[in-house]
Amino acid sequence: MKKDFFENTRKSFKNKIIILLNGIRYLALDDVLEILEYDLKGGNARFLFATDGSEFIFIPRQGGISRSEGVNFRMDPLLTDQGKRYVSFRSINRLFNVDITSNLATRKAFIRQPGLFFITFKGDTLKSLSELLNTTIARLLAINKNLKEPIVAGIHVRIPTIQPNSSSAKRGLQKAIRIKETEKAPDIIALGMRLRGTPYRFGAGPYPRSRRFDCSSYLQYIFGRNGISLPRTTRSQATLGKRIAQKDVEAGDVIFFRRPRIRIIG
Repeated sequence: MKKDFFENTRKSFKNKIIILLNGIRYLALDDVLEILEYDLKGGNARFLFATDGSEFIFIPRQGGISRSEGVNFRMDPLLTDQGKRYVSFRSINRLFNVDITSNLATRKAFIRQPGLFFITFKGDTLKSLSELLNTTIARLLAINKNLKEPIVAGIHVRIPTIQPNSSSAKRGLQKAIRIKETEKAPDIIALGMRLRGTPYRFGAGPYPRSRRFDCSSYLQYIFGRNGISLPRTTRSQATLGKRIAQKDVEAGDVIFFRRPRIRIIG
């Protein structure tokens, strides 16, 4: 583990164009993908496929319904100007789980990844927000006391995750979560070892059919065969469980790496 595992990294991007139209701010989709380190991996007649190596995001070529991790959600339609696609700030927030703000006076925008807040759209419900944020309605309401239906568009909903170095994260480190050898860890590890050599394919379908894994489907399979249900993607899997200190890591624990990043657009 590197010493700077939980340190913010900052990077500036120059000469990016922000468009203001009808009170909505837009940034070129190609620039967003470059800044957030996503790639376009083809598409079809309806969607562009973007990925960071962990998940696929379906960005509609037309219209305002996108899709990620099996969940449909609203966004602003892409804006096209001189053959270039632009995506609204609030859609960037929803698509890529980032906080994005701008100051037109200083000609700068700031993107923080991962995001702390989620901007609502008209038609959002407690159920749809909880599905999109991979949480429960109870957890969502626990940290958003004033959130209620009908949900007003344009409000900032706090995302129910533990942020690195937060007071709640530090409290969580005080209690070690032990995995006993009498529990499921040995069986999970044994199955994982038997599957060594299975071919890799990003976005692999279910193993019984595809006979392929990517990293998150591999975890989902070996845990699932031992009675522990995990979501499909690494990003979603990382929101589960409890955070422990590095010294308390045991066989059977899963380690996820995340480095908060600040992007400055000027």
